[in-house]
Amino acid sequence: MAATQAGDTVLHQVPSYNGYRYDEIVLDEMTQRGLINVAIVHDLESIRLGEKVLEPELTLLRQFKAIIVHNQRMKAWLEQHQVMVPIIVLDVFDYRSSVPAPTQQFARKLHYAGSLAPEKAPFLQSWSPALNLTVYGNPNQTLRNQQAFAIHPQSMATSCQVLCKMALG
Repeated sequence: MAATQAGDTVLHQVPSYNGYRYDEIVLDEMTQRGLINVAIVHDLESIRLGEKVLEPELTLLRQFKAIIVHNQRMKAWLEQHQVMVPIIVLDVFDYRSSVPAPTQQFARKLHYAGSLAPEKAPFLQSWSPALNLTVYGNPNQTLRNQQAFAIHPQSMATSCQVLCKMALG
């Protein structure tokens, strides 16, 4: 946000998966800075998850200056739900797939990427081996409790790989 100026257009990925309250705070801040906020809608959570997220999602989408959607059906659905900002249709992903969506399974795994130094990550010094933790960082930093978790040495050059591994499990 620091590099933006009033009148700049900012594209927001929706859903952001940060929560609607977070999205509203960011959107309010950017609007106050005079930015033009445009949503790129990748998925409508209210279609996928139902009524429990319908109003927060619609309230958020109505605050954008424009919305970019995948196809005409998505645009029509938004208009049926009184989202009356300009909507741009990309005409992509307008097909049904016969491939079943993968089921998500919760895994009790935690990943930590960062400094392993006791002054930066004091919680590592008393980590219980019963809680599955994988850490990414410099194994040469002083750790008294290394047997409690798996350490994967990483440099800043591979931080993208670390984040991808963390995201994918």
